[in-house]
Amino acid sequence: MTRKSNFTSSILFVFLLTTISVYGQKDTNATFTKQEKVGNLTIDTFSSFPPEIEGCSCYFSNNPTELKKEKYIYVNDFAQTSFLKINGVMSKFTQIEYKKINKTTIIAKFKSMNYEMIIEVND
Repeated sequence: MTRKSNFTSSILFVFLLTTISVYGQKDTNATFTKQEKVGNLTIDTFSSFPPEIEGCSCYFSNNPTELKKEKYIYVNDFAQTSFLKINGVMSKFTQIEYKKINKTTIIAKFKSMNYEMIIEVND
């Protein structure tokens, strides 16, 4: 993957996931405005969790309607594994860094084979 593609991928995930304001369960109020697309990257929805996700998990949808229909765009296992479906392919991410900025802000970095994802959580 080229340097420009890596930068575009990272920017997409920063933009998409910094909108997450609450790290919660299925009944969270966190929402996304619509399916996000930058360049040739698309974040798609999925309905079933990968087998690596067992027990407690954190997951998000584009909006409350999709959440009720169990259509998700992001899931993690409250540990070091997260999943996004990118361009129709489920991508597994592993946490590589976790930093508590202050009492209410956390930044976590994840990496997959092709992408880097940065999540900023503001509580």
